[in-house]
Amino acid sequence: ATKGMIDDSLISNFLKNELNTKRIACISGPSFANDILKKGIIGLTLASNNVITLDYFRHLFKDISYLKTEITHDIIGVQLGGILKNIIAIGSGILDGIQVSSSTKAKFLTDSSKEIKNIFRNLDGNYKTFDTYSGIGDLFLTATSKEELLGYNLYFKAEFYIFSFAIIHLLFSGTFSKQVISVK
Repeated sequence: ATKGMIDDSLISNFLKNELNTKRIACISGPSFANDILKKGIIGLTLASNNVITLDYFRHLFKDISYLKTEITHDIIGVQLGGILKNIIAIGSGILDGIQVSSSTKAKFLTDSSKEIKNIFRNLDGNYKTFDTYSGIGDLFLTATSKEELLGYNLYFKAEFYIFSFAIIHLLFSGTFSKQVISVK
């Protein structure tokens, strides 16, 4: 499982071209490695445009009792969810850092969710995919977890100015993809 972009291309498109195959899949959702190791109940969204590939991974994961998988053909939407939720989570952490009210944070997350769906539409993803584990589920975990403190730490420990999410470009495990955010 990877996330991000390579030269303005989603990872699936990059792999499809580099490996000359249509048998690409991605899996994403709210799951910290720590929770997986403890076999805590998790939900993930599995996506592929290839039925054989989907069936292969569905079969691979079917006997894992603590894992619930959703299936979709919207490989674009699943990847966008994994990219975009990180940006929103950093904003959420910054809001924690400046100690806004829970109501303000909820408004931010709601407005951000609407914007993510618009980006999905503009980049040929299905906006309904945001309502899966790979979208709202992953955003909820990342934006509200105390294990994900990047935005909070940035607020307190780094000097930077936020002009807009489009011009921020930090290299934290594919956290930002300015190419996606600049879509109007």
